[in-house]
Amino acid sequence: LAFGLIFSLLSTAAVAHHSPFLFFDPTQTIEIEGEITKMVWRNPHASFELRSQEADGSMRVWQVEANSVSILNRMNLTRDSVNVGDQVRMAGWPGKGGGADIFVINILISDGTEIVLMPGNEPRWSSDLTGDEGNWMVTEADMDAPPQGATNSIFDTWSTSLASIREILMFDGYAFELTEAAISARAGYQLYDNPIFKGECVHKGMPTIMEQPYPMELVDNGEVITVRMEEGDAVREIKMSETVDAADLTADVMGHSFGKWEDNSLVVTTVKSSWPYVDMTGVQNREDAVYVEKFTLTADGKRLNYTMTVTDPGVFVEPVVVSKYWLRIEGVEVQPYDCQSG
Repeated sequence: LAFGLIFSLLSTAAVAHHSPFLFFDPTQTIEIEGEITKMVWRNPHASFELRSQEADGSMRVWQVEANSVSILNRMNLTRDSVNVGDQVRMAGWPGKGGGADIFVINILISDGTEIVLMPGNEPRWSSDLTGDEGNWMVTEADMDAPPQGATNSIFDTWSTSLASIREILMFDGYAFELTEAAISARAGYQLYDNPIFKGECVHKGMPTIMEQPYPMELVDNGEVITVRMEEGDAVREIKMSETVDAADLTADVMGHSFGKWEDNSLVVTTVKSSWPYVDMTGVQNREDAVYVEKFTLTADGKRLNYTMTVTDPGVFVEPVVVSKYWLRIEGVEVQPYDCQSG
């Protein structure tokens, strides 16, 4: 797998919770062998302990981190794909701290079956594979036409495809033109200032939550449109009414969202978000920021295009416009995320 794609996939993982790139080195791949002595199958990350024998005969216990269960389940992998007591070989990225830590990408079990745990990654040892890329690498060309009547409605479940990864990463690598005050504030930013790192199950706010890579459902409740997102079991409510004066609103991590229809697009204005950062590099999100989102269905109904315009003269020299899209993949549903710490 090309390093550029690896980096992009890891950036997507950062959106999902935190990026393995922050703690593991994807420029190196190491292999370890031994017995799985512990397995935790839960969001935000599956994890293992592996007991291996060193060359000098001593035993070493490795802490092994893997992708989220939400990703692995959609690769048709389950907690029964590998078990405590299995003798396995693992390949993955070593921890940057130099200890017995690894982010696992491939697992070879004793019967010769290989498990690939990263969408888009190649098998390393075997042609006998468990699991697949699932829906993660689907493109529009792979998709059948939606059922009759679905092509004119955005109210459905929408999925992220990693096939064209750069088209769905909104803020990753964006060249922000910042005010002097914002540049100064960013210079003092420390990664662990970001609330994402305050716990494993932090509920993200606007705008960060819209980068989450898992399925999203739009539900028409008349005067309110509900946006259900799988990561963190997050819910946004969009009131189909005129935007009110932000001064009359109490700040909230999701902000306050107001929607209207314009030329068959859903246009949503969100104000008063208390989530502190726009991205992982420390660009401020202030309560004065105004977010205008536009959801537009393509003519064939397969794709939901999305733009977000961020306006805050105290942070940005000019409004920032980012975009992504989702696909209408048949049979996909928003599943409980059920994040568990510890």
